[in-house]
Amino acid sequence: MSTWVAGERKARYLAHAAQIAAMLGQREKARALLQDLDTESRVPESGVTAGQVLQARAELNWLERKTEEAQRQMHGARAVLQQQGAVIEAARIRLRLAELLARQADHGAARMELSAAENVFQAAGATGFLDRCLALRDILET
Repeated sequence: MSTWVAGERKARYLAHAAQIAAMLGQREKARALLQDLDTESRVPESGVTAGQVLQARAELNWLERKTEEAQRQMHGARAVLQQQGAVIEAARIRLRLAELLARQADHGAARMELSAAENVFQAAGATGFLDRCLALRDILET
């Protein structure tokens, strides 16, 4: 395995682990994982991994109530993934953003992100994600 491939895999692992830690409310763990990622010499600046890193940073910022920065990073992550053709991953970020916006009572923006995500999941036949969309839509309509 090349050094580049190993570095890419490690960066993806650290990004996913940081994202999960932040989503679970484990602020220090997420911060430590992102710090490890920042010290890596081969962290990609573009591509799918870059989008995953942005999403991990967004999750931590959301946890720390830096919602404007988190939203900017989520939109950035979605754009990077969309450009790379990772439309399901981009839609997954839209769904996550819709969930977070709903918690902030920004139902208009949440509905917009949710609708965009639903269209992609519907076209892909991604029933598990569609179930999450329907659950969130029920919350938004009450």
